[in-house]
Order: sequence, then C-alpha cells, then structure tokens
Amino acid sequence: MSTAIESAYFPGKYLALLPQGEPYPMPKVPPHGWGRAEVSQSVRWFEKLRMTREGDGTVTFTSEMVSDRRFYLRADGRGVTRTTATGGGVLNVQAFAGPWERFRIQNQPDGTVAIASAAFPNVFIRMQYGDNTGIANLQYRVGGWEKFRLVDVPDVPQENKMVHVPNLLPLTPGQAKSAIQSSGLTYKETVLAGPALNRVVSQNPRPEMLVGRPSVVEVTVTRSTLPY
Repeated sequence: MSTAIESAYFPGKYLALLPQGEPYPMPKVPPHGWGRAEVSQSVRWFEKLRMTREGDGTVTFTSEMVSDRRFYLRADGRGVTRTTATGGGVLNVQAFAGPWERFRIQNQPDGTVAIASAAFPNVFIRMQYGDNTGIANLQYRVGGWEKFRLVDVPDVPQENKMVHVPNLLPLTPGQAKSAIQSSGLTYKETVLAGPALNRVVSQNPRPEMLVGRPSVVEVTVTRSTLPY
C-alpha cells in the first residue's frame, strides 16, 4: 500500500509531490531540488507516496509515480524561525535522501499527526486551502494547518507510472529501440539521408525527461545496410 497525506483541517485535500520540470541528468542533481509539492483535491497519482522508516527513527516520503528512480519529498526550512500567517520555506523534490529529506512523525492529542523536519527544529509541513487553491509549505509551530492523517491507498499501477527517457545518442538503432521498449515507451524512427553511420543522431524528448507510458520517443538515425 501507498500513503496519502491528508489535511486534518481541510478534509479531502492531499499533499501532491510533482517531480517535474527541467530534467537533471544524474548525478548532476541541483542541491536546491526541483519540482514542487502542492495541494490536491483527490488521490489519483501524484498524491501516492511511499513512506519508509529509516534506521535513525525518521521517515522519508518518495513519489510512487516514478518507476525507475526514487524522488524524495524535501523540506528547506531556512528562514522559518517564527510563526507567520503565510508560512514559509520550500517543499519540493530531491533525488537522494539527505538531512532535508527526513521527517519525524509526531502524534497529536486529537489523533492526527504533525510532520516535522528532522533538519530544522520546530519546523512542520503546512497545508492551506481556500478559494479553490492551496499552498503547501512550512510553519514554525503546530496549529490546525499543520495536522494531518496518513491514509493507506492502493499503489499506482505499474503501467501508469512515469519513466525517464534514456540517453540514446551513443546507441545503434537496434540498441535504441530495445532501450525504449524496455522502458515501456514507444519507438518511432526517422532515417536520415547521408553517411551510413548506423547511429542515433537525435532524439525527442531529450534524455532525462520524465514522461508517461506509452509516450512516443522519436529518434533520427543514420543506418547502414548491415544488420544491427
């Protein structure tokens, strides 16, 4: 089972983790993370997370929407040193679990939980909702908007998960086709007139883009008459 983080103050509103945006080839991952966390009105795909209990007593949350890598919920609590009306800090995505990707679950007297940053003292995940829009960020205390319920939900089916487009440029057409199909994507080839190098010379989407299955990956190749 996966886990959904539901607001206790705003029932039916959930934390969604979106590992999208500019791709970053591993290991060139930005230290500030990318993507975003936002408030969703239902549990469908991006609201399904994997909560893992680590050996130090903390937990991590990873997106269940990506099949070929782990993407972690990240909390940047710098500057969150007092309670404010709008909260602060940043909730987004990271490709590894460092101190800012670890949390502590704190049980509350009313049966809810607060989700505290393990790296920033007294900093908690916060969700606000109103006028059909929501904000997911951080707060320097536990109030109503910092209380949640951890809900068991079915896993994302494998065929609905997203996958990164592999880098095809050093490959032969046959190798590229095999790599695309093994990722659950669709291979589309255009043969370029010119020297028969038997290599992929361009691809769209570009390497590392996160796409849904069965997205089409278009490749341009130069092909010899030899088998490959």
